[in-house]
Formats: sequence, structure tokens, C-alpha cells
Amino acid sequence: MAASQNAQKTLRFERNNGSGAVFPNSAVNGQIEALVGEIRATQAQMEALEASVTAKKAILRVLLAALGEQWTDGEGYARLVADYTRGAYDVRALDQLRLNSAWWDARLRRHYRQFAVRGSVVVR
Repeated sequence: MAASQNAQKTLRFERNNGSGAVFPNSAVNGQIEALVGEIRATQAQMEALEASVTAKKAILRVLLAALGEQWTDGEGYARLVADYTRGAYDVRALDQLRLNSAWWDARLRRHYRQFAVRGSVVVR
């Protein structure tokens, strides 16, 4: 059984003054507070590492430009990637076009794709 399933089964809830509202007990609040604190600390470390990587990439960009070619070793490579422009269509405008015109809807419908997005936990 997965750890999250075990954790869900061990949670107990209390009623709040007979109002019908359900609030987690203080032990669960304490666990949540501890986990959120750990996640925030880890996110701060990740932000510091990202800043370090960004600074090092700036130096590497200058060095690779001076070298004039890509650099390789047994584990991989470092190379410059030229700036480029990526195009995209305005999805809202296309949706509106499909809603307002049966002709456009018939032509665009076969190109429409939906993608599942998994739910997640957000901590800030």
C-alpha cells in the first residue's frame, strides 16, 4: 500500500462544536505545518541553486563563444543555442472562431486536442 494511502487512512477528524463543520485534529495540523515548512525551505534552496546555475551559464556562454564550438566530455556536452522565435496561435481566438462559425468549427474540430492535467499540491 502506498505511503499516501496509509497516511490518508490514519487521519482522524473532529467535529467543531456541533456546527457540522469538520476540522482536522491538531496532530494533523502539526504534520501539515511541518511538511509545508520543509517544502518552503527546500524551495528556497532550489531558488538559490537556480540563481547559481543561471550565473554559471552566463559565464559558460562567454567561454563557449570564445571557444567557437561546442564542448563535450564523456557525460554530455555544452553548446550555445541560437535565439529563435516560437510561434503559437491564440487559443481563445480560435475557440471563439469555432463557437461563432460552423464552417470554421468543421475545419478546426479535427485538429482540436485535449490533454489531461493531473491535480497537484501547491505550496508558496
